[in-house]
Amino acid sequence: KKLALWPTGYRSIDGKLPLYSKNIVLWAARQKAGKSRIVKNVVRKMMSNTPALKLMWFHFEMDKYEMMSLDVAIETGIPTEVVKMKSRMPTDQEYLEIMHCEELFKNENVQLYGGSMDMPAIGREIESDADENTIVVIDNLGLVRSTPGISKGNDHDDHVASELVDLRDKTGALIMPIHHLSKAVDHY
Repeated sequence: KKLALWPTGYRSIDGKLPLYSKNIVLWAARQKAGKSRIVKNVVRKMMSNTPALKLMWFHFEMDKYEMMSLDVAIETGIPTEVVKMKSRMPTDQEYLEIMHCEELFKNENVQLYGGSMDMPAIGREIESDADENTIVVIDNLGLVRSTPGISKGNDHDDHVASELVDLRDKTGALIMPIHHLSKAVDHY
């Protein structure tokens, strides 16, 4: 058994998934299955257990407010819909816990990248900031814009895959793309 160098504390993950530098780990599941939430939780655990880690999260489906709400929910155990004040207002105690997270997040080495990007733009960001202590999450791989001059479909997929391998080799980062299963795959 090979132990994870960046442990999560979850026995079902540590030693079974290559969650350490110079790797690519693809997370795929049905739409709305909670992929982002699971990966966010795993990444938070790795960063908590290995303080030298930094995170680059490319979020193409959620805005920064949703990303922060997810962090607060994971950290406090308060439901995301309460943090976002959609289902109900937080209680006084929950509000204090939410406000405490602001101080906690100030000390974290996390960079969020929103909006639509193509592989050259993503690559520039990763090459400029990532190293062997970096976790790069691309959420959602299917929303990476087509690079000009490269047609969509298999050519685009091949280009994205080869660029991710190249970025992994150049920087030494752990790259964790998140992707939806296609409807055909989901059917089976």
